[in-house]
Amino acid sequence: MRTGLPGGGRAVGALLSVLLAAGAVPALGSGEAAAAVPVAVRSAQSDQPPPQITMPQLTMEYGGTCRGPSDPAYVRSLGQISANDVTDPDGDRVAVEFQASWDSGDGKGVIARWTPELTSYKMSGSSFSMNLPADVPKNQQIHWRARAYDGTRYSPWSSSGEQTACHFSYDTQAPKAPVISSEDYPASDPKDPEDPWYDGVGRPGTFTIQGADSDVTTYWYGINSDPTPKNTITTSAGAARDIQIVPEKSGPNFITAQAFDRAGNASGVSTYQFRVKSGPEPEPEPGRTVEVEGRWMFEETDGTGPVTTPNDVPGGSALTLNGGARQSDAAFIDFGSLELDGVDGYAATTSVPIDTSGSYTVTAWAQASTLPQSSVALVSAEGAVQSAFTVHFVPDPANPGSGRWELAVPDRDDADATVVRVTNSAFYDVRDWTHLAVVYDGPAEQARLYVNGILQDQASRAENTHAFEATRSFQVGRAKTDGMWGEYFPGLIDDVWAFQGALTDEQVGMLAISWFGLPTKVPGTG
Repeated sequence: MRTGLPGGGRAVGALLSVLLAAGAVPALGSGEAAAAVPVAVRSAQSDQPPPQITMPQLTMEYGGTCRGPSDPAYVRSLGQISANDVTDPDGDRVAVEFQASWDSGDGKGVIARWTPELTSYKMSGSSFSMNLPADVPKNQQIHWRARAYDGTRYSPWSSSGEQTACHFSYDTQAPKAPVISSEDYPASDPKDPEDPWYDGVGRPGTFTIQGADSDVTTYWYGINSDPTPKNTITTSAGAARDIQIVPEKSGPNFITAQAFDRAGNASGVSTYQFRVKSGPEPEPEPGRTVEVEGRWMFEETDGTGPVTTPNDVPGGSALTLNGGARQSDAAFIDFGSLELDGVDGYAATTSVPIDTSGSYTVTAWAQASTLPQSSVALVSAEGAVQSAFTVHFVPDPANPGSGRWELAVPDRDDADATVVRVTNSAFYDVRDWTHLAVVYDGPAEQARLYVNGILQDQASRAENTHAFEATRSFQVGRAKTDGMWGEYFPGLIDDVWAFQGALTDEQVGMLAISWFGLPTKVPGTG
């Protein structure tokens, strides 16, 4: 709110008359005279300073939002710092003063070392940027802040009061390459004439990746290839992380790994060579044969309305894309995926490729584009009233941004069905690529849930209770409850498999390995 001088407009007019008589202000028309009023006179009528710039208004080109001292940004490039939406309550034009502090080792401690001139003036509500200086020291916390100036008064510094300065560390040093090891597949030594071979094709092995620096936060790895961001493992302080790999070919094999620090600096690539024997494919248990009935990779589509994506199993049912569903090139396996809008997008077959009253296995990769506010369905099999099974993601109200995966299996196709629910024990961020597998073992009357190839939980079904057979369609991206469709999944779904029969833990683990060109026939599936 602007405050007037005593006497209001009369006082201003009298002052102008005096100035005009003295020749201090040229004689102008009424509009021109108002524009020529000295700044000192105008500021007396509107003497409010700009408001304090808040931390959310401050950003770094290479560090993101303003961070406090306990969680500084780590950057490997300096770039610009910015103050956004800087305003003045009187609508005056404003400028911004930036300042950065650090310890130069001169005994003066952390003081302002960079104090550039004000930026140019802009309209209220503008954004301002300035390049950080090239002499910012590396590997220590730098503090920067900003304040606004309207030509008369400064706002408080952005670090004043309950706020803090923005903190970051400039780090351009690459970490050392990580170390790879395995007890299941010891490293090959080409200099050793007795360099041994190890069993074997189809046999899982655990490989450990260990960082050599305490600031390493991420590993990439590759299987008989260079490291790839599709194979990403997070870590803390360079701690060791295990991956499980099932060799698919005999002869020399190799694993590659690369480490990244918190600033994004990449290490060199480590290569771990090992030798694999050829071996027989695992035999299925007697009476428990498994057949591949469907695999949908979403790499191609046919038609213009309706659009379908083929089943890689010869003679298998295609999936038809409906509503806000389309084929996307943003894939996890090979070169395509199904993208769903979370509103009405889904894909469905015209028949169910598996008998859900017997043993079956369904697997898929998924990555949500947003955080769901309620339960969403990955895959399901349609009955008249209920889905015979549904793989859900259920958000956790007590842990925003995370939730649990769940398998739901009703015992009959009506509104009074008893539902067995199998839930994973850990929280997951649904926006990360995740491999889901559900197994219903008919002879054992048992439902199992796997996340990223690891058995999460299992529930024995009630005595003399059987799963019902879904007779309508196989659904990707939605589910049916009490006759109503819902739970539309928002995001990407890739590499969906359907098996008649219960896969073993090892077979599920193989499907959770993210290599290109995974064979349609899984070892041990008959």
